[in-house]
Amino acid sequence: MSPGDEGRESILLMLNQASVRCEKRGIPACSRFFPAGDRDLALSCARRLSLEVDLSGGWNDADRVQACFFPPGEIPAFTGVWMEIQWNARFDSPAHRDLLGSLMGLGTDRSYYGDLLMYPDHACLYTLPEMAGRLPLEWTQAGHVPLAVSPLSHPWVDPPDSGREKHVTVPSLRLDAVLSEGLGESRGKMSEMIAAGLVRVNHHAELRPDRILKVSDLISIHGHGRVRILSLSDPNRRGRIPLELKLYLHR
Repeated sequence: MSPGDEGRESILLMLNQASVRCEKRGIPACSRFFPAGDRDLALSCARRLSLEVDLSGGWNDADRVQACFFPPGEIPAFTGVWMEIQWNARFDSPAHRDLLGSLMGLGTDRSYYGDLLMYPDHACLYTLPEMAGRLPLEWTQAGHVPLAVSPLSHPWVDPPDSGREKHVTVPSLRLDAVLSEGLGESRGKMSEMIAAGLVRVNHHAELRPDRILKVSDLISIHGHGRVRILSLSDPNRRGRIPLELKLYLHR
């Protein structure tokens, strides 16, 4: 059994538990968080018990979502809440990987947390209510940077940084080739990350470095951020394909 299969089994078990709670109680029931690319598992659980299901990660482009199962005719009731993470940027600022690493260092499971969104002087985390009371007391530092964590004063977030455009030329539309040019890393390193299950295309895990990409594809790279293909042109005289990318990269 591959790690990916084992992960999906764990997600399926979690979703089954939420759907059964909904069926037994006759009221909406939410799961913990899971990758948006595994939404098919939530749909299969809902169909099996003749329930409705909706997904939400707190914002429109979420990588991680909750499933809310609810009886036909009712409306979903999501439980996720936004927390704000602040630090004194005059002295130092944590990177995305620093925040996520320190969060996981608390000993809780990743399924308790949705997306962690970075802004110039703060971050926002979508999480479950049971964590919202603990985090202000337990998540006080990322590396050597002191943190102040509190519930967000409003139930929504502005989209994170709009990203920057980058024009590149690639030898092919293979996933490893596009990521190599987009991130400025070696093609071999990108292939290793893909094989390790650290890359998703349109929210679905992708293990093939030779996956052919197309316009509008969104590539998520664990620990790096996201790359979206905005446009492509005909190959130039050297046979390379010009691409316009939008980079949403963590520092």
